[in-house]
Amino acid sequence: MNHYEAIILAIDDLGGEGTIKEVSDWIQTRYPNTWKDVGTTLADKKNKRPNDYSQ
Repeated sequence: MNHYEAIILAIDDLGGEGTIKEVSDWIQTRYPNTWKDVGTTLADKKNKRPNDYSQ
């Protein structure tokens, strides 16, 4: 699993939306110490096309 996939799982589990803190807390609870900065990844994700996440 990569960071983008974890974010997608978190957002799905949070009902389709969530703050950076909520997403970060969700990921840290399930995948502790795996990724550090959800905020940067979310900002990067916003600027990519969906097909870019499979890499």
